[in-house]
Amino acid sequence: MRVDLAKGGGLGSVGQFGWSGAATTYASLDPREKTVALLFVQHLPYDEHKIFWRFSTLFYQAIAD
Repeated sequence: MRVDLAKGGGLGSVGQFGWSGAATTYASLDPREKTVALLFVQHLPYDEHKIFWRFSTLFYQAIAD
């Protein structure tokens, strides 16, 4: 769970939480923004191209006012 925006290293909200899986799968839930973001790449090695960071950044850019 994100408790400090500065320490998060990326876009998001306080209270955001999620997890990542072994085959480059990712889930992020953000109660403040009322969003759920899911990414199912099914690729090994794990997060080889830093897609979690890229996906999260593009997701939050898309919902920005």
